[in-house]
Amino acid sequence: MMSPLGGKRTISPQQRILIEQAVRTRLFLQNLDTDFMRDPRKVTDKELFKQRQSLAYLLVQTLRTLGMEHRKAKELALEAVYEDE
Repeated sequence: MMSPLGGKRTISPQQRILIEQAVRTRLFLQNLDTDFMRDPRKVTDKELFKQRQSLAYLLVQTLRTLGMEHRKAKELALEAVYEDE
């Protein structure tokens, strides 16, 4: 996660905190998803599902704050595709 921001030496202390938060949130989210896969009845637990959704939203917001929002791939003109061949 640090590479897109310029690496360890160029990130600010604030960015490091956000990266650490994003990693922890992702681990919690992954753990909940694993629990849901092991026991599908947990998906019907509204409170647990709300917590999962809140964690997912927190992760997205943290990544946006870091500037890691989804970027569309550049569309190539047909001529540029044939030039690469």
